Amino acid sequence: MPTNSITIPVSETLSEQLKTLAELQDKSEHELIIEALESYIRKFIPEKSCYDLAIELDVIGSVVDLPTDLSTNPDYFNGFGGV
Repeated sequence: MPTNSITIPVSETLSEQLKTLAELQDKSEHELIIEALESYIRKFIPEKSCYDLAIELDVIGSVVDLPTDLSTNPDYFNGFGGV
């Protein structure tokens, strides 16, 4: 996956705290920053569900000549769960 770089100014205190945390967790400062950004962004932009993606791609109901809902059609339960 292509990556982009950004540069941000941080206080000396924050820089030292980041270095300390990186050492404590045996991770790079880069890894900690990426984890923090991803965690913060997930709070405001949740991942899309499979249903959301299906709606977005307009694939729900796009198959023809099949029952509308196999999960509630008893004709398709024959042999299901049998021993």
